[in-house]
Amino acid sequence: MVDGRLQRMFQWSDVPLDLDAKTRHTIALDVSQANGCDYCLAMHTYVSSELGGMSSDEIDLARAGSSTDPKRAAVARFAQQVVKSRGQVSDADLAAVRGAGYTEPQILVIVTVAVQVLLTDFINNVDQTDLDIPAVNSVGTPG
Repeated sequence: MVDGRLQRMFQWSDVPLDLDAKTRHTIALDVSQANGCDYCLAMHTYVSSELGGMSSDEIDLARAGSSTDPKRAAVARFAQQVVKSRGQVSDADLAAVRGAGYTEPQILVIVTVAVQVLLTDFINNVDQTDLDIPAVNSVGTPG
């Protein structure tokens, strides 16, 4: 049985669980930056720019754990905390993402996206995957 904070999260509601594409890309860029996965950073930068409609500035902010959109910035900060704390986020971290308007089920989706990106980062870091797309530099522009 699930107790405490997670018990509330597993009480699904009628709130949509989907995150918009820019929010998912923000999480991916943020997490891959934190993990130093060159392949994933290049791929997420390319996809975010070419398919996700994100500008270079939005990509740079996402890699830094921020956004010009306050709701997306809260997700970026929360995703950073999930990674840094290895999932042991504080009540204040949860309060901040809730305060931005996210529901308990949506918070689980945020964590799920972050963990999915962590997995691919780890796989590509272990494999030392060769870049088959342009690399990115420290500010997120093609290198």
